[in-house]
Amino acid sequence: EYGMEKIDSLEKKDKELEFFRSAYHQEKASHQKCCNEKDKLTQDLIDLQAKLQTSYDEVIKKVGLELKQKQNKMDELENGVREQEEFYKAQLQLKNKEIEDLEKSKKQLLAQLVGIVNAVNKPRKRPRIDNAYQHSPTIRLPMTDQTPPSTGSDYGRPSPPGLKERIVSESGTINIMDKISVSKIDLLAEFVEIRNNTNETQNLRGYILRSISPSFEYEFQDDFILQPSGSVRIWSGHHNTNRNNPPTDLFWTSDSIWGSSKIKPPQVQLVSPNGTVYVYIFVNS
Repeated sequence: EYGMEKIDSLEKKDKELEFFRSAYHQEKASHQKCCNEKDKLTQDLIDLQAKLQTSYDEVIKKVGLELKQKQNKMDELENGVREQEEFYKAQLQLKNKEIEDLEKSKKQLLAQLVGIVNAVNKPRKRPRIDNAYQHSPTIRLPMTDQTPPSTGSDYGRPSPPGLKERIVSESGTINIMDKISVSKIDLLAEFVEIRNNTNETQNLRGYILRSISPSFEYEFQDDFILQPSGSVRIWSGHHNTNRNNPPTDLFWTSDSIWGSSKIKPPQVQLVSPNGTVYVYIFVNS
């Protein structure tokens, strides 16, 4: 009986040992599997790090190339700007030189015009007056076939105290300070425009409008009122005989005055009641 118990005890221990051996082999297989998975993950991590390093190097290289290209572009733009600055500086110098030359030419031209005006306005014999063109009861329209005298003494008034020039451009009279002025001339339409430059009514009685070449006169011998900032156009030429429409339009003579003028640029004289001669020179007409 004792021997049988020992045998049973040994068999029981053998079974337990077999169980532990089997469990050991399972644990060992599981551990090996975990090791294999760890090795695989480690390799994957190494591969991923290698890829990241490669991508990082490519990005750095690409970004560096783009930065270099942009820098080259900026250098080209800066060079272009410098070239443009030098070009425009040279152009500006040329324009300044042209302006200086034009200013000199302008002064010379004005000096010549002053000489012409002074020569034209030398005292002459009294012209023949033709009163055939009197189209308004408030205005007499004398016309001469010679250059009118500059002193006005033959008309019963004192000699003019002086002669004043006014330069007129397309935009109007430059630095005009006169109450009454010649503001416009149209060589083709054959009219001149007299304007009231004040905010008050102005009487044109005693004013004389003159052309130089050919020489004619238009004298306001009676009251003629210009409204504040108002104007009146004085027409001439055979095609404007129907233009007499006071107080905005007056007809002078059927002869061509301004279209046949020999003075270039055109000039119009306006003699004030006190004898002052204003010469209006239309430089862009």
